[in-house]
Amino acid sequence: MHAVAIRIGVIMLIGIAGLLSGCSKQEDAPTAHRIEGIVQSIDATASTISVRFTPPKGNREVSRSGTVLPGTEIQINGVVSSLADLHIGERVIVTGYVKSHGDEQELIARRIEATRAQTIRKAPVAKPEPKASSEGDAQNSSTGQSTATTTPDPQ
Repeated sequence: MHAVAIRIGVIMLIGIAGLLSGCSKQEDAPTAHRIEGIVQSIDATASTISVRFTPPKGNREVSRSGTVLPGTEIQINGVVSSLADLHIGERVIVTGYVKSHGDEQELIARRIEATRAQTIRKAPVAKPEPKASSEGDAQNSSTGQSTATTTPDPQ
């Protein structure tokens, strides 16, 4: 009789624990997303970015706005950068997860990679320095004619 009471007690405890755990709303773990698209807008003050892209299973472009967290890694051509360094119209790859707010979805960016065409700048061409004339020889800059100066020979 005592063993039956223990078994019933254990079953009741398991049932209560199951009910209690089912009462709390469990959120699904965030799913990683990767978006390749064009920057439409940037608000460095609000830490937001909007990207236009074509979803893998779609045939029309959509826009998704997202939040850039303080720890979000941002790189431009492999160089660590900030949100303010990005430009509208720039091609980016945004990696993060989607957070649902009712019917709307917000992208939380964890990493943003941008690739820019690098401008190749030519090194400035150095202008040749005017040749120092030997003592006694000088060129008149206004006429272009040579003038000679003589210095007395100390004897």
